Amino acid sequence: MGPMIGLLALIRAEPTLLPPAPEAALVGGAHMDHRRLDEVQTCLGCGQRAECAFVAETKLGPRWLDLCHACTYRLQEEDSQL
Repeated sequence: MGPMIGLLALIRAEPTLLPPAPEAALVGGAHMDHRRLDEVQTCLGCGQRAECAFVAETKLGPRWLDLCHACTYRLQEEDSQL
C-alpha cells in the first residue's frame, strides 16, 4: 500500500481529520469550485497549498479532502496499481 492509499485508510478510520462538507457538495460542483478557487486550503498529503478539492463520503457525513496536484496524481497512480 502506497502512502496516499494509507492516508485514505487513515481518513476512513478517523474522518474527523477532515473538515465537514455540505451535503450539497456531493452533487454540485459550485461548492467544490468555491472551495478550490476562492479559499486557501492546505494539502492533506504534503502540506503545500491545495489546488484540488474532493468530497469524501464518511461515516460522519461528507468531508472535504484537499490535495495539491502532485498528491492528487500520486493518489491516482497508487489507485491504478491496486
